[in-house]
Amino acid sequence: MKDLYQTSFIHLALMTLLACTNSSETGDSGHADGQQSIDTNTSSPDTDDHQGGGSQGPDPNEVPRILNGDVWCYEHNTGEVRYIWTMAAQATDPQGEQSIQPLYDGLTVWQGAGLLATYTVVCSDLGICTASFEEVENNVLCASATSYRFELEIIDDDGNPSAPFEMTGRIGSDASGR
Repeated sequence: MKDLYQTSFIHLALMTLLACTNSSETGDSGHADGQQSIDTNTSSPDTDDHQGGGSQGPDPNEVPRILNGDVWCYEHNTGEVRYIWTMAAQATDPQGEQSIQPLYDGLTVWQGAGLLATYTVVCSDLGICTASFEEVENNVLCASATSYRFELEIIDDDGNPSAPFEMTGRIGSDASGR
């Protein structure tokens, strides 16, 4: 896991330069009322695959998977003191890691049933996915780290979404996640 954090930090630093975007509140989710807009139901109750029916959702053999992930907040004290949230995850796709979309608004932050924000996730061709944002962007405070639920979803080039991967926020001591 230590290698994942170190590699993720390097990818995060490089990718942050390429993509510094986020969507807050209603953002790209389109729901200010806290309703999740990701449909994770990949099966149809009326489908009988054994009788030639076929499936309505993506083929499970083509859906990307999130293997592990972590999200933490830390005090960045070089220059002006700021509090930074960082997410690092490892994902895979049966069609090859290169088929995971490199930029996707796939990290949502929840407190209770309320959607607080959606952030852009950057994924490398090795399946390492990262995101980072300052606590002041959407008032996702480090002091309340464990009260936030983060849901990560990735998508491949064919539009197949992963199942949401849930993480609870925590306090870290630095950008590496320690």
